[in-house]
Amino acid sequence: MNTTPDQRGAALLCDLDGRVWSVIRDDLGLVPEGPLGRPLAELVDPSAATRVTDFLWRVRMRGAAFGWECLSPAAHGSVLLYLSGARVDGRLLVFLSVTSPSATTVFDDFVRVNNEQANALRRTAKALFEARREAGKARQG
Repeated sequence: MNTTPDQRGAALLCDLDGRVWSVIRDDLGLVPEGPLGRPLAELVDPSAATRVTDFLWRVRMRGAAFGWECLSPAAHGSVLLYLSGARVDGRLLVFLSVTSPSATTVFDDFVRVNNEQANALRRTAKALFEARREAGKARQG
């Protein structure tokens, strides 16, 4: 199967406690070989286990959750994953996908532009304040 980095992901079927019982697709290598039944929270970076547990709770309680992020161990550090899921027939269907590098770049660019605009607005407000203050001194003097 030919998948680009933006298409890699995993689709897992878990019980209501978040244990993985069926692997529909796993391009990420999240689920190790061997018996199924491990909690999904054990398959991600330990720092993200609580977040995954919260995500699973949200799916159970609300029926679906979208756009959650967590870290997963990778060969050279950690990789950021997006999680979405739904409660279906008494089980949790969970999708994990790799963050698109292009989406991250676009977000970073938006943040940079926002910061530049905020700085320009502060400079303009300061200059306007100074100009009004000088004009007030000129009228008084």
